[in-house]
Amino acid sequence: TNTWAVAQIDGDVWRVLLLGFVLHYVPRAQFESIRARFVELPAVGQGIVLTIVGLILAVFATHETVPYIYFQF
Repeated sequence: TNTWAVAQIDGDVWRVLLLGFVLHYVPRAQFESIRARFVELPAVGQGIVLTIVGLILAVFATHETVPYIYFQF
């Protein structure tokens, strides 16, 4: 519509941007603590955590082709 309206941006994009913004303000010590706990997990536990992360990413992935915007004119 040739406007600067933010309503044109998909909700998933907003969620990813918000997550990135929030993660910038998480203390580095907390990230190090999470990493240390992950490393201490047994291999099966690490596999379960990575599987859950993969499933969450699969929810946000799209399997449909997004139309090229310039073909819509």
